[in-house]
This record gives sequence, structure tokens and C-alpha cells, in this order.
Amino acid sequence: ENRVQGTKIEMGAFEFGMSPLFTWESVASAFFGGLLLGCSVVFKTSCLGGVLGLSTYIKQLFWFEKKRYFFIVGMVIGTLALGLCWKQVEKLPPPGVEGKDRYLLFLRMIAGNYLLGLGSSLQCGCTSGHGLTGLARLSLQSWFAVPIFMLAGLLAGTLFQTADAFPPQHLDANLEWFEGPLVASSLSVLLLLIVPIFFLLGRVAGEQVKHIALLLGETIAGVTFAAGLIISSMAFPSKVASFLDIASGAWDLCLPFVMAGGLCITFPYFLAVEVFKVQTKSLLLRADLDLPPRNRWPTWTLTRGAIYFGIGWGICATTPCSIFINLAGAPSWEMFCGLVAFVAGLFSTDCLELWRARLSANSNDLSDDIKIDTKTPKLKGEDRGFKEEEQSTDLSSSQSSEDPRPLRPLVWVSDNMAPVFREDAVHHGDSVAAV
Repeated sequence: ENRVQGTKIEMGAFEFGMSPLFTWESVASAFFGGLLLGCSVVFKTSCLGGVLGLSTYIKQLFWFEKKRYFFIVGMVIGTLALGLCWKQVEKLPPPGVEGKDRYLLFLRMIAGNYLLGLGSSLQCGCTSGHGLTGLARLSLQSWFAVPIFMLAGLLAGTLFQTADAFPPQHLDANLEWFEGPLVASSLSVLLLLIVPIFFLLGRVAGEQVKHIALLLGETIAGVTFAAGLIISSMAFPSKVASFLDIASGAWDLCLPFVMAGGLCITFPYFLAVEVFKVQTKSLLLRADLDLPPRNRWPTWTLTRGAIYFGIGWGICATTPCSIFINLAGAPSWEMFCGLVAFVAGLFSTDCLELWRARLSANSNDLSDDIKIDTKTPKLKGEDRGFKEEEQSTDLSSSQSSEDPRPLRPLVWVSDNMAPVFREDAVHHGDSVAAV
């Protein structure tokens, strides 16, 4: 049964209409918050090098990358500072959610964030890496992945009625419309004033001072990035859910304005860097910017990752960025379980590939099927897309008679995993070690 009531259209269980919170004041805050996010990305790349991507940062936390800890600390500082003096984040569970509804919220956060982490791992990025940076760099994979996970997120958010699980908490009710743009503009100008300082330090400072400045720069990038997400309200699950659930009767289109604001900063910068080669080295460390290649073609793995990411995003209405902000500003068991599930999904592909590699390395078929040629050091396998080659006689003669083990591959390489080195595969010849 279809009915039209004022500005809303009801179609069975779905209701289409615009949210009363989607006003020009909220659009202004979203756009200026996006500008601050773009400034944070440009500051990170130009001064410190590398690409700002939260899913990769979370993974590197477990590799004990010290500078990533300082970025997360910066996000916590920015969240707490804005919460104390201006705007606080939403609390989970929302007011009135108790009993069975809270258990369903737990399941939603666990399932959604697991898919979010799994998708981030497969597509090698999230909304910050593919969205703010990849789109601006005209990366083929980013322009392929972003529309897919946006469409998957809209479908999942609508089907799972995510907006009903995260009702608005009206935290902006007592704020003036100009406060968000004013705070975002002030922080953006402050970032621009800091850039010359890092340029001078890169020219005259010693290595120890540069290392301290690097950690401080990571902290500053974290503070401004968290502030941009809070000002634009993209750190709030209710705001994201109201965009992803188009049939809630309260559709909010602020998120595209956040992306537009960020690209207004990042697109001109990366255009100057990638095309006109205005900058090739970071201002502080005087090293290469360390940007990933942008001409890689999309793969089936990337497609699956984008679909998983979009479905998880539509279910839980959080991103890797907003998880830390909500945990810092309003800690809850729901968000903590979401973080654990995200990390589990992030590492699940690596664990699966490692398990498969070890099974393959220990199988007798693999040891009989794969041959090593010292003249062309490549792994050859009949069942794994390689051409079988004859084993070199030089390698056979160089093998010690005291080591009767059959020749096995030194390293097994898969599509989604770094090489896995096998200790029991190292033999006596230098040529095998070179392979």
C-alpha cells in the first residue's frame, strides 16, 4: 500500500522522505568538517609522507609502529578536547534501548564491524584511504571500490533498517550554526601555519629532533582528523545511519558534502604532486612521499572487499575512524566489542592465507610438483598457475649427501599475502637462498 503524507512517501514497510535534521546549517558543518579532514590528509602526506588510512594504521599498531600509536593518541586528545569545551559524541546504547534491543545492538556491532574489518583487509583501505586520498589521486582501484561499497552500504542500511537502531540524540540542539564552520576553519588555518615549521625543521634539524617532530606531527594529524569527523558529525552512528537507510523516512544527505569538502583540499594537492611533480619528498624527513601506485586495475579480491565493507558499514554505521572517537568520548561495551570484531576481521584474511600456505607447504603433492631452476629463480607449480620446469642438474649435485630431504620451495607467495619463508626449505647452495 502506497501513501503520500506531506513530504514523505510510504511503500509498505518503507518510508521515503528527508530528515528534518538535513538543513543548510548541518550542510555547512559537514562541508567545513570535510575541509578540515582534507587539510589533515594533506598535512600528513606533505610533511610526514605516506597516506592517511585508518584501517592500515590499526593493522600497524600490532606491528609496533610507534608513530601510529601517536596518531591514535592524537585522535583521543582531539575527541576529549572538543567534548570538554564544545561538542560531545553520541552514547551507546541510545536512550531507551534496553533488554532485547540492546542484545540485538551487540550483534549488529559485532557482525557489522567484522565485515568492516574483513572488507578493509581485502580492499586494502577504508573510507579515509580510498575516499579522501584514493579518489583525489585518481586511483583506478579507489574509483572502482568507493561506488561499490557506497551502494552496498545503502542497500544493507535500508534492508537492515539501521536508522531505527541508531536514533538521533540531538547533540547539536544547543549549538549555533556558525560554531562548526568556525572551529573547522580555525584548525585548518592552524595547520597551514604549522607547515612552514616542519619545512624549517627538515632543513636544519638533526635526526633526533626530526624523530620527535615526526611523532608530534602524527599527533597533530590525529587531533585534526578526529575534530573534522566530530564537526561534520560523521563520527556519530545516527548521522551515518540516517544516510545509509534511505527508507527510514528521515534521509540525511550530509555525508556527500563531507566527502566534497575533503576532496576540495586533497584533489588539487595530489593533482599538483602526481601530475606536475610539485613535491616529491616530505618536508620533514626529506624522503620520498611513499605513495602507492594509482594505475592498478581492480581485481576480484578488491570487489569482494568493497562488498563486505559496504554491508558491514550499512549494518553498524561505524567506520575505523569513528570507533576510536566513540570509545574515547563515550566508552561503551557495544563499541568495544565492535573494535574487537573489526580487528578480528582485519586479520582473518592473513591468518587464513598463512594457514593455507602451511598446509600447501607440508603436502607431498606440492613438494613433488614444484621444481626449482637456479637459472630462472621462480617457483613453478602445475596446479597453481605456474609452468613446470626441469630441475637444474647443478642444484642436484650441490645438495649434500648428508641432507636427503627432497627439494622444496623456499617461499610460498599468494595473492593477498606477503611471502612466507620456510626454515626447513633452506638448503646448502647459495643459489637456493637467492631464490
